Amino acid sequence: MTKLDQELRSMCDDFANRLTLTVRRSVLEQVVAAMGGNGVTKRGPGRPRGSGRGPGRPRGSGKRSPEQVAAHAERIASYVRANPGSRLEQIATGLGTGSQELKLPVVKLLASKTLRKTGQKRGTMYFARGGGGGATKEKSMSAPKAKAKTKAKRGRKARRKKA
Repeated sequence: MTKLDQELRSMCDDFANRLTLTVRRSVLEQVVAAMGGNGVTKRGPGRPRGSGRGPGRPRGSGKRSPEQVAAHAERIASYVRANPGSRLEQIATGLGTGSQELKLPVVKLLASKTLRKTGQKRGTMYFARGGGGGATKEKSMSAPKAKAKTKAKRGRKARRKKA
């Protein structure tokens, strides 16, 4: 390679390097402007402030007040009255909240005997106690008792026909 070729090659490399740096700087400035910053980052990597909090939760402690738990409990009770046999995931979807937020109010409703439950784990279904909406006595009877009751009804019908 001649001296002229080397000089031209060197000038082209310098130009390409400057052009690359200028484009990178321009793109970086556009990204910072789009994010609404002035180039100084305020928070490092990690979870953003306030993430993990649901609506109506106090900032900081992460605990709900007794009034908030009671309000959730009342909403859950009214939902279960309208939709007996709902599972926790269905109740959460119906109320538009996370199922994790409903666990404490449901425990309180079960303890106060406002709700009753059947099933286990994810198959647990909730019913309102008293005032309708739940399963009837016949449905919740054990199989032998229900069979005996049906047999007794048949016997009465047969006696009525003979008379």
